Amino acid sequence: MTLSLLIDTSTEKALFALMENGSLKATYHLQGDASLSSTIELSLLDFIKQQGLDRVFSWLERIYIGLGPGSFTGTRVGMILGKTLSFARNIPAVGFSSLELAMQDPKDIPLLDAKSSGIYALEKGVVTLYTPENFSQLDKKKRFVSLNAAPLKARLAGVEIQENPAHPLSALQNSKLSKEPYSFAKTALLAPIYLDALK
Repeated sequence: MTLSLLIDTSTEKALFALMENGSLKATYHLQGDASLSSTIELSLLDFIKQQGLDRVFSWLERIYIGLGPGSFTGTRVGMILGKTLSFARNIPAVGFSSLELAMQDPKDIPLLDAKSSGIYALEKGVVTLYTPENFSQLDKKKRFVSLNAAPLKARLAGVEIQENPAHPLSALQNSKLSKEPYSFAKTALLAPIYLDALK
């Protein structure tokens, strides 16, 4: 049996997911808070133990890593774990925008609260940062979705936002690199989507 592992720790709704032959096998939710860096490995071992999988990851054929945008530290914690497994097992690691986890439909526009900086939006595969000064540029005719809609609704009066659970398969289907072979260089170059890269 060979499986793919998805890791996303960019928000407070962090998760692991296992996929087999294009189908979702299991998910494991963890709290993406300040303790994440000291608990993530134990959480992953607990998850794979629940699934009856070995601790040497002989079953692992591919890793998908959420690159944010989101928490600076949280995103890096998950990315380092995913890249470490990729290097250790010589298997492909594929990065994707964590915003894709909220999508149910390719036409959805996922949003994430960027706190004082504004709001992140994923539009046509590109992450955009909307500041409070340009919130009005969001097209209200679009279908907006989020993993955590409450803070967004408070900031975007008149914009309808649907709160969705995480959809790991949607994120993978949107990934353009999902079939690429292992490449040390490409794995090493995976980097978080930080605020500076969006300016």
